[in-house]
Amino acid sequence: MKHLIDAGADEVICSQDYGSGLISQCALNPGMSKVYSRLSTYPIDTCEFYTIDELEIIEAFEGNSFEDISRWFLEHRNEVNPIILVRIIRKGEVLLNPRKHHMTEKELSFEGLKKRDALLVMC
Repeated sequence: MKHLIDAGADEVICSQDYGSGLISQCALNPGMSKVYSRLSTYPIDTCEFYTIDELEIIEAFEGNSFEDISRWFLEHRNEVNPIILVRIIRKGEVLLNPRKHHMTEKELSFEGLKKRDALLVMC
C-alpha cells in the first residue's frame, strides 16, 4: 500500500482489511450487513455520499461546531433529498462524528469548521 501511495494513488483499498472490519461489525451488531449493503449500492431509494468543499458553503459554516452544522441540516431538511452530516475532512484526515476536544494525543479535535475543511454528507 505504501508503494501505491508513493506512486501517487489517490486512494488505496485493501479488500481484506474491509472484509475483516465488516465481519467484525456485523458480528457485534446484527443487521449491519444490510446497512453496509445499502450504503455500497446505488438504487434510487438509497443514500449516497458527497463531499462538500465549495469555499462559499464552507465559509458560511466557518467556526461552527459539528453539532451546529448537523443541526442546520436537520432544521433545513429537504423532504425530497434529506442531508445528514457524517464527517469532516481536515488536512486529509477523517473526523467521523468528532468530539469538541480530543481524548488522546493522536486524535484530532474539532472545535469549529475551518476554510480548508470539507464536509462529507449522506443524501
